[in-house]
Amino acid sequence: MRTRGVMTAVMVFLLTGMLGAGAQAKTLSDFFKEKEIDVSVSASMEYYSKYVWRGMLLDDDNVFQPGVEVAVENFTLGFWGSWDAESEDSRSSDEIDGYVDYSFDLGFLGTDFEKLGMSVGHTWYTFPETDLNAQEYYIGLSLDTFLSPALTWYHDYSDQASGGADGDYLIASIGHSIPLLEEYGLTLDLGQE
Repeated sequence: MRTRGVMTAVMVFLLTGMLGAGAQAKTLSDFFKEKEIDVSVSASMEYYSKYVWRGMLLDDDNVFQPGVEVAVENFTLGFWGSWDAESEDSRSSDEIDGYVDYSFDLGFLGTDFEKLGMSVGHTWYTFPETDLNAQEYYIGLSLDTFLSPALTWYHDYSDQASGGADGDYLIASIGHSIPLLEEYGLTLDLGQE
């Protein structure tokens, strides 16, 4: 019950903040246009039959996973959550995460590096039902070409007693996005990790 209240409060806070931002969007929009600052806001709500993270089954129940991101130039600040749509297993997997990311291309090193991108960031994981948490930072490289190959190294530096893994994780991935309805931003995204 406590987690449902926390998750409801977080969702109300995020939605209220997004609606409130919309009410002042003209003023903010004018400021950002005047300063020539690129800003975007996005939100998502996903539904899955199971919660699998980095190859580990975290929840056998159906889950809702909402998220919201604010990107200002190369910086991104985001919040993401996962909670049970049903409680048919004994796992306590409700989760609220926050992250910050800075992504840029390496073109300043010369024209040979213009298609090479780098991301550095930090993620805070919290699990309200268990009072556990974890933190990790990451560094990633990507190539702006067909299949967009990328390699990202994650380092969890929190101890296991608090819920961390105190270890490293490496992901290699490829993917391709096919525009379906460009005016609505609808794409078909294919990928493999």
